Amino acid sequence: GQLARRVIRERRPRAVVAVACERDMVSGLHDVAGKIPVLGLTMTLPAGPCKDALLDLPQLEQWVRTYLSAPT
Repeated sequence: GQLARRVIRERRPRAVVAVACERDMVSGLHDVAGKIPVLGLTMTLPAGPCKDALLDLPQLEQWVRTYLSAPT
């Protein structure tokens, strides 16, 4: 979380692709709300926090492809 915030502050990207647990995602989205576009996908945590996290990579890829093909 803190490292991501620092990188965003220092590099000032045009957009962010974020993967995080729900709590960190909400916090991070709040920090950049209205400043830059964010594609954020939360991890599924079937065994509790920080254990056996699952990520829907096809969904993330679809979102990125859609974002990149959208007119600017």
